[in-house]
Amino acid sequence: MKSFVKKSIELLGSDKKKIPKFLLIFLLASVLDMAGIGLIGPYIAMILDPTIADDFFQSAEIFFDIEKSHTDWIILSSLFLLCLFLIKTAVSIWINYLIVKFSMAQQSRLRVELMDIYQNIPYSKYLYRNSSNYIYSIQTLTQHYAVNIVLSGMKTMSDGIVTVAILLLLAWINIEALILLVVLLGFIVFVYDKIFRKKILTLGELTNKTEGKIIQTINEGIEGIKEIRILGCENYFLNKVKDNSIDYHKYYTESQAIT
Repeated sequence: MKSFVKKSIELLGSDKKKIPKFLLIFLLASVLDMAGIGLIGPYIAMILDPTIADDFFQSAEIFFDIEKSHTDWIILSSLFLLCLFLIKTAVSIWINYLIVKFSMAQQSRLRVELMDIYQNIPYSKYLYRNSSNYIYSIQTLTQHYAVNIVLSGMKTMSDGIVTVAILLLLAWINIEALILLVVLLGFIVFVYDKIFRKKILTLGELTNKTEGKIIQTINEGIEGIKEIRILGCENYFLNKVKDNSIDYHKYYTESQAIT
Protein backbone atom coordinates (compact mmCIF):
# COMPACT_ATOMS: atom_id res chain seq x y z
CA MET A 1 0.00 0.00 0.00
CA LYS A 2 2.82 2.42 0.90
CA SER A 3 4.59 1.60 -2.36
CA PHE A 4 1.38 2.24 -4.32
CA VAL A 5 0.82 5.62 -2.65
CA LYS A 6 4.48 6.58 -3.18
CA LYS A 7 4.36 5.73 -6.88
CA SER A 8 1.04 7.56 -7.29
CA ILE A 9 2.52 10.70 -5.75
CA GLU A 10 5.69 10.40 -7.86
CA LEU A 11 3.56 10.37 -11.01
CA LEU A 12 2.34 13.86 -10.08
CA GLY A 13 5.80 15.18 -10.88
CA SER A 14 6.34 18.79 -9.85
CA ASP A 15 2.60 19.17 -9.18
CA LYS A 16 2.97 17.23 -5.92
CA LYS A 17 4.14 20.53 -4.42
CA LYS A 18 0.51 21.70 -4.69
CA ILE A 19 -0.74 19.04 -2.24
CA PRO A 20 -0.01 21.12 0.91
CA LYS A 21 -2.07 23.99 -0.56
CA PHE A 22 -4.98 21.62 -1.08
CA LEU A 23 -4.64 20.35 2.49
CA LEU A 24 -4.87 23.93 3.77
CA ILE A 25 -8.01 24.54 1.68
CA PHE A 26 -9.56 21.29 2.96
CA LEU A 27 -8.76 22.33 6.52
CA LEU A 28 -10.45 25.71 6.09
CA ALA A 29 -13.51 23.98 4.59
CA SER A 30 -13.67 21.68 7.62
CA VAL A 31 -13.88 24.75 9.87
CA LEU A 32 -17.01 25.85 8.00
CA ASP A 33 -18.50 22.38 8.40
CA MET A 34 -17.77 22.39 12.12
CA ALA A 35 -19.33 25.85 12.48
CA GLY A 36 -22.45 24.83 10.58
CA ILE A 37 -22.99 21.63 12.54
CA GLY A 38 -22.10 23.25 15.85
CA LEU A 39 -24.68 26.03 15.39
CA ILE A 40 -27.60 23.80 14.43
CA GLY A 41 -28.18 22.56 17.99
CA PRO A 42 -28.19 26.02 19.65
CA TYR A 43 -30.36 27.41 16.83
CA ILE A 44 -33.02 24.73 17.28
CA ALA A 45 -32.93 25.20 21.06
CA MET A 46 -33.37 28.95 20.57
CA ILE A 47 -36.39 28.38 18.31
CA LEU A 48 -38.00 26.09 20.87
CA ASP A 49 -37.21 28.40 23.79
CA PRO A 50 -36.17 31.97 22.82
CA THR A 51 -35.34 32.85 26.45
CA ILE A 52 -32.31 30.52 26.31
CA ALA A 53 -30.36 33.13 24.34
CA ASP A 54 -31.44 36.15 26.43
CA ASP A 55 -27.98 36.71 27.89
CA PHE A 56 -26.35 36.50 24.48
CA PHE A 57 -28.89 38.88 22.90
CA GLN A 58 -28.47 41.42 25.71
CA SER A 59 -24.68 41.32 25.36
CA ALA A 60 -24.98 41.80 21.59
CA GLU A 61 -27.32 44.77 22.06
CA ILE A 62 -24.86 46.41 24.43
CA PHE A 63 -21.88 45.72 22.17
CA PHE A 64 -23.57 47.00 18.98
CA ASP A 65 -25.61 49.69 20.83
CA ILE A 66 -28.92 48.53 19.33
CA GLU A 67 -32.27 47.20 20.53
CA LYS A 68 -33.95 44.19 18.95
CA SER A 69 -36.91 42.00 19.87
CA HIS A 70 -36.68 38.23 20.24
CA THR A 71 -38.30 37.85 16.83
CA ASP A 72 -35.72 40.16 15.22
CA TRP A 73 -32.85 38.21 16.76
CA ILE A 74 -34.31 34.90 15.60
CA ILE A 75 -34.68 36.28 12.05
CA LEU A 76 -31.09 37.57 12.12
CA SER A 77 -29.85 34.23 13.47
CA SER A 78 -31.75 32.40 10.72
CA LEU A 79 -30.26 34.64 8.05
CA PHE A 80 -26.77 34.17 9.50
CA LEU A 81 -27.14 30.37 9.52
CA LEU A 82 -28.55 30.42 5.98
CA CYS A 83 -25.62 32.55 4.75
CA LEU A 84 -23.17 30.22 6.48
CA PHE A 85 -24.60 27.17 4.73
CA LEU A 86 -24.68 28.99 1.39
CA ILE A 87 -21.01 29.90 1.82
CA LYS A 88 -20.22 26.32 2.82
CA THR A 89 -22.01 25.02 -0.28
CA ALA A 90 -20.17 27.50 -2.53
CA VAL A 91 -16.83 26.52 -0.98
CA SER A 92 -17.62 22.81 -1.48
CA ILE A 93 -18.41 23.41 -5.17
CA TRP A 94 -15.21 25.46 -5.56
CA ILE A 95 -13.11 22.74 -3.89
CA ASN A 96 -14.68 20.08 -6.09
CA TYR A 97 -13.87 22.22 -9.15
CA LEU A 98 -10.23 22.56 -8.05
CA ILE A 99 -9.92 18.80 -7.47
CA VAL A 100 -11.39 17.91 -10.88
CA LYS A 101 -9.27 20.55 -12.62
CA PHE A 102 -6.10 19.28 -10.92
CA SER A 103 -6.92 15.64 -11.77
CA MET A 104 -7.67 16.35 -15.42
CA ALA A 105 -4.46 18.37 -15.68
CA GLN A 106 -2.55 15.26 -14.60
CA GLN A 107 -4.27 13.23 -17.29
CA SER A 108 -3.37 15.76 -20.00
CA ARG A 109 0.23 16.04 -18.80
CA LEU A 110 0.77 12.27 -18.69
CA ARG A 111 -0.76 11.80 -22.14
CA VAL A 112 1.65 14.33 -23.63
CA GLU A 113 4.63 12.79 -21.80
CA LEU A 114 3.74 9.25 -22.91
CA MET A 115 3.18 10.38 -26.49
CA ASP A 116 6.60 12.01 -26.48
CA ILE A 117 8.25 8.88 -25.03
CA TYR A 118 6.59 6.48 -27.49
CA GLN A 119 7.44 8.65 -30.48
CA ASN A 120 11.10 8.67 -29.54
CA ILE A 121 11.74 5.06 -28.49
CA PRO A 122 13.90 2.94 -30.83
CA TYR A 123 11.83 1.25 -33.52
CA SER A 124 13.14 -2.18 -32.50
CA LYS A 125 11.69 -1.70 -29.02
CA TYR A 126 8.47 -0.25 -30.44
CA LEU A 127 7.81 -3.52 -32.28
CA TYR A 128 7.87 -5.53 -29.04
CA ARG A 129 4.36 -4.31 -28.20
CA ASN A 130 1.16 -4.16 -30.17
CA SER A 131 0.27 -0.60 -31.22
CA SER A 132 -3.02 -0.93 -29.31
CA ASN A 133 -1.01 -1.21 -26.09
CA TYR A 134 0.47 2.23 -26.69
CA ILE A 135 -2.97 3.66 -27.45
CA TYR A 136 -4.37 1.99 -24.33
CA SER A 137 -1.62 3.47 -22.15
CA ILE A 138 -2.03 6.98 -23.54
CA GLN A 139 -5.82 7.09 -23.71
CA THR A 140 -7.09 4.77 -20.97
CA LEU A 141 -4.45 4.24 -18.29
CA THR A 142 -3.90 7.99 -17.94
CA GLN A 143 -7.66 8.41 -17.49
CA HIS A 144 -7.74 5.67 -14.85
CA TYR A 145 -4.90 7.34 -12.98
CA ALA A 146 -6.53 10.78 -13.12
CA VAL A 147 -10.02 9.62 -12.13
CA ASN A 148 -9.53 6.53 -9.96
CA ILE A 149 -6.37 7.59 -8.14
CA VAL A 150 -5.89 11.37 -8.20
CA LEU A 151 -9.54 12.46 -8.23
CA SER A 152 -10.71 9.77 -5.79
CA GLY A 153 -7.66 10.28 -3.56
CA MET A 154 -8.13 14.05 -3.35
CA LYS A 155 -11.84 13.70 -2.57
CA THR A 156 -11.08 11.08 0.07
CA MET A 157 -8.50 13.43 1.58
CA SER A 158 -11.00 16.29 1.62
CA ASP A 159 -13.79 14.16 3.11
CA GLY A 160 -11.34 12.69 5.62
CA ILE A 161 -10.29 16.07 6.97
CA VAL A 162 -13.94 17.16 7.27
CA THR A 163 -14.79 13.89 9.01
CA VAL A 164 -11.96 14.33 11.52
CA ALA A 165 -13.14 17.88 12.23
CA ILE A 166 -16.69 16.67 12.84
CA LEU A 167 -15.43 13.85 15.07
CA LEU A 168 -13.47 16.38 17.13
CA LEU A 169 -16.62 18.44 17.52
CA LEU A 170 -18.59 15.36 18.60
CA ALA A 171 -15.80 14.46 21.04
CA TRP A 172 -16.12 17.89 22.62
CA ILE A 173 -19.91 17.46 22.90
CA ASN A 174 -20.09 13.80 24.04
CA ILE A 175 -16.91 11.71 24.12
CA GLU A 176 -18.62 8.47 25.23
CA ALA A 177 -21.06 8.48 22.31
CA LEU A 178 -18.21 9.26 19.90
CA ILE A 179 -16.08 6.35 21.15
CA LEU A 180 -19.01 3.97 20.69
CA LEU A 181 -19.64 5.32 17.19
CA VAL A 182 -15.96 5.05 16.16
CA VAL A 183 -15.68 1.48 17.48
CA LEU A 184 -18.85 0.44 15.64
CA LEU A 185 -17.83 2.10 12.35
CA GLY A 186 -14.28 0.77 12.67
CA PHE A 187 -15.58 -2.77 13.07
CA ILE A 188 -17.86 -2.40 10.03
CA VAL A 189 -15.02 -1.02 7.87
CA PHE A 190 -12.66 -3.80 9.03
CA VAL A 191 -15.14 -6.56 8.18
CA TYR A 192 -16.00 -4.95 4.83
CA ASP A 193 -12.31 -4.67 3.92
CA LYS A 194 -11.63 -8.30 4.83
CA ILE A 195 -14.54 -9.51 2.73
CA PHE A 196 -14.10 -7.38 -0.40
CA ARG A 197 -10.42 -6.34 -0.66
CA LYS A 198 -9.28 -9.28 -2.81
CA LYS A 199 -12.48 -9.09 -4.86
CA ILE A 200 -11.90 -5.40 -5.63
CA LEU A 201 -8.27 -6.00 -6.70
CA THR A 202 -9.29 -8.93 -8.91
CA LEU A 203 -12.10 -6.98 -10.56
CA GLY A 204 -9.74 -4.06 -11.16
CA GLU A 205 -7.23 -6.29 -12.93
CA LEU A 206 -9.96 -7.94 -15.02
CA THR A 207 -11.42 -4.55 -15.95
CA ASN A 208 -8.04 -3.27 -17.19
CA LYS A 209 -7.34 -6.50 -19.05
CA THR A 210 -10.68 -6.60 -20.89
CA GLU A 211 -10.48 -2.88 -21.73
CA GLY A 212 -7.06 -3.49 -23.25
CA LYS A 213 -8.49 -6.35 -25.33
CA ILE A 214 -11.32 -4.11 -26.56
CA ILE A 215 -8.89 -1.43 -27.75
CA GLN A 216 -6.61 -4.03 -29.35
CA THR A 217 -9.50 -5.66 -31.23
CA ILE A 218 -10.89 -2.32 -32.41
CA ASN A 219 -7.44 -1.25 -33.55
CA GLU A 220 -6.86 -4.50 -35.46
CA GLY A 221 -10.36 -4.39 -36.93
CA ILE A 222 -9.98 -0.83 -38.21
CA GLU A 223 -6.38 -1.03 -39.43
CA GLY A 224 -6.90 -4.37 -41.20
CA ILE A 225 -10.33 -3.57 -42.66
CA LYS A 226 -9.19 -4.41 -46.21
CA GLU A 227 -7.89 -7.89 -45.34
CA ILE A 228 -10.87 -8.53 -43.02
CA ARG A 229 -13.37 -7.84 -45.82
CA ILE A 230 -11.44 -10.02 -48.26
CA LEU A 231 -11.43 -12.90 -45.77
CA GLY A 232 -15.03 -12.20 -44.70
CA CYS A 233 -14.24 -12.36 -40.97
CA GLU A 234 -16.02 -9.18 -39.89
CA ASN A 235 -18.18 -11.11 -37.43
CA TYR A 236 -15.11 -12.48 -35.67
CA PHE A 237 -13.93 -8.99 -34.67
CA LEU A 238 -17.49 -7.82 -34.02
CA ASN A 239 -18.18 -10.70 -31.63
CA LYS A 240 -14.80 -10.25 -29.97
CA VAL A 241 -15.54 -6.59 -29.23
CA LYS A 242 -19.06 -7.50 -28.07
CA ASP A 243 -17.89 -10.27 -25.70
CA ASN A 244 -15.09 -8.18 -24.20
CA SER A 245 -17.43 -5.20 -23.82
CA ILE A 246 -19.93 -7.34 -21.91
CA ASP A 247 -17.15 -8.64 -19.65
CA TYR A 248 -15.79 -5.11 -19.13
CA HIS A 249 -19.13 -3.66 -18.08
CA LYS A 250 -19.75 -6.64 -15.81
CA TYR A 251 -16.40 -6.30 -14.00
CA TYR A 252 -16.58 -2.49 -13.86
CA THR A 253 -20.14 -2.50 -12.49
CA GLU A 254 -19.28 -5.05 -9.81
CA SER A 255 -16.14 -3.16 -8.74
CA GLN A 256 -17.99 0.18 -8.52
CA ALA A 257 -20.85 -1.40 -6.58
CA ILE A 258 -18.60 -2.59 -3.74
CA THR A 259 -16.16 0.36 -3.55
